[in-house]
Amino acid sequence: MGALGSSIGFESLTERGCLIELDRTPGVVAVASQPMWIRWVTPDGLREHYPDYFVRLDDGTAVLMDVKPAARIDDDVRAQFDMTGQFAAERGWRYVVYDAESQIREANLRFLAPFRGSASTEELPGLPEDGLPLAEAAALLGVGSEGYARCYAHLWSGLLETDLEEALSTKSIVWERRA
Repeated sequence: MGALGSSIGFESLTERGCLIELDRTPGVVAVASQPMWIRWVTPDGLREHYPDYFVRLDDGTAVLMDVKPAARIDDDVRAQFDMTGQFAAERGWRYVVYDAESQIREANLRFLAPFRGSASTEELPGLPEDGLPLAEAAALLGVGSEGYARCYAHLWSGLLETDLEEALSTKSIVWERRA
């Protein structure tokens, strides 16, 4: 993860997508892969589970995470997630299931990820409140590829925003982050 300056393990493309989202999420200060082994005794016998990630936020919040495509969450998986959620709640942690339903969003973030860390603190030119096409915003930020690189870096950092649920193109409308 670029923001943390470390590599975090993943076992699937869905987990990779989750890590890309976490890398872009403000306030994430630590991520551990498969941080623990949880065992429960149930009326049906012993159940065990390795959650996918443990995330620490800069305000001290702890988040336990599982990653599973929505299409693969059946009743057994849902029961396991319910038990994991209860385990987390008993410790004062949040519990999140990342289900990665948007392939377009993930593709956009994979495209923007190489521009992480390259956003400068330069003043952004005043963009219209309703935004403008990415190509026009890039032209305001620099000439040619330099302007696009700055625009992509600002999209990654969140200084500029766009609808990441739509395929990113030169016609995508971008706007300055709203408070």
